[in-house]
Amino acid sequence: TQHTRSPIGSNSKAVVTGPTTVELVKSLGMDPQTSKIYGPDGLLGTQYDEDIWAVNARYGHIAGTAIGPGDVSHIWYRDGTMATGSTGDFTKNGAAVAYSLPEGKTPDDIVDLAIDSFGLVYAFYQDQTYSVGTPTEPGLLYSEDVYQYQVPGGQGGSTLVGVAFAKSDNDVYAWFEDGTVSSGTVEDFSAGNNISTYTTPVDFKFGQHGQLPIRRYAMVGVGIAENDRVYYWYGDNKRSSGTSRDLDKYRALQDVKVHGSPKKILHYAITLQHLLNHKSGFRGSGCDNCAKTMFGLADDELTYKHIHKHFLRKSPLANVPGGQSAYSNHNFGMMTLIVEALTWQSFADVADMYIADKGAQGKVIPRPNPLTDQDSITYTQAGNGWLSPYELDPVTQGLAAGGYSAAAEDVLLITNALMDEYTFDEMDAMGWVGNSGEELAHSGSGDSYRSRV
Repeated sequence: TQHTRSPIGSNSKAVVTGPTTVELVKSLGMDPQTSKIYGPDGLLGTQYDEDIWAVNARYGHIAGTAIGPGDVSHIWYRDGTMATGSTGDFTKNGAAVAYSLPEGKTPDDIVDLAIDSFGLVYAFYQDQTYSVGTPTEPGLLYSEDVYQYQVPGGQGGSTLVGVAFAKSDNDVYAWFEDGTVSSGTVEDFSAGNNISTYTTPVDFKFGQHGQLPIRRYAMVGVGIAENDRVYYWYGDNKRSSGTSRDLDKYRALQDVKVHGSPKKILHYAITLQHLLNHKSGFRGSGCDNCAKTMFGLADDELTYKHIHKHFLRKSPLANVPGGQSAYSNHNFGMMTLIVEALTWQSFADVADMYIADKGAQGKVIPRPNPLTDQDSITYTQAGNGWLSPYELDPVTQGLAAGGYSAAAEDVLLITNALMDEYTFDEMDAMGWVGNSGEELAHSGSGDSYRSRV
């Protein structure tokens, strides 16, 4: 009924999160339209600079690299061109030429490429598939079929950062972003039952010293020469050389000549309004478990900052900020960080003050766990025909993106208050979906509920 409390899911964005953040920002004399998120003057400052650097290095200009027979170095760019040269100068043999991929694959799908001792080119993709081709025609990469490759447990195509063939025996080595390297075959990277850890080059980026893990996330390709020396290339046009487990044993970071220029970093153009309108360029949601794995955290150590750092490192912008709209839960999850940065209070506490101001104190609340007699309960039918209550996961880090519960009549307390205070366009800019000045709407759903406002 209208009196029964139930999860409102993503309606939380428009009913609670968006208005809470907008009212806070405006109360501090700032404009969501011009308030940048990142950078020295941004709402979140420079604390995520290294993550922004890493995602732009890894998913920027270079798609992959390899060393072929005769120790000829190859590079493939994300603009669909490739070239050959030396490990330190890919422009040595002239201009880059076009390459092609199997139907349905694009340069942005590539994780890395590798060349075996026979000169065959293997392209590995993020969806754990690979194709086989030949570089005998300049820049041509072709394949009639796409095959599957296997990775060690806990890994995936999205955690793979480099692949290379050892010319001496054609064994395949695969490097992963968590600092591990495995050996095996092209079909199964762990077939050799040999998984080790590797160390990254000494770096001084971002004021840190020693082994800097962030460089793992900037790796764009690996190649093994005929003398078994391993070369590593990074998206900031650097290289190092060493062994499979010591990435700069023989040569520290050095500059590399490539064709063209790195893509412009666009994260610093993102504003608060871009987040509210889903025009930030982000897509998808944050991943709690992925962040715990990336940073080696226990459940009680995880914060939304960790989730955002993981999201930034793994999620290249899909669109130019302010351009095409792409719905992303993470846009609103970030309000957790923004509110806390501006107030030094938790998002939940600041949102509670907003809810109380709208007359719904204690009525629109974080989803309770366990449920009470005020909540609607969804039942599932077991195999024996008995009904059992559906257990909702507790709300942890995702409160701002969709973690509130409310009865229909209590949601109206807030929407009526908003309508009394703001115009249609002002409300539309807080995270609602407007329809030509006639209707504001939003919806939310989960495994056991569906709601619309």
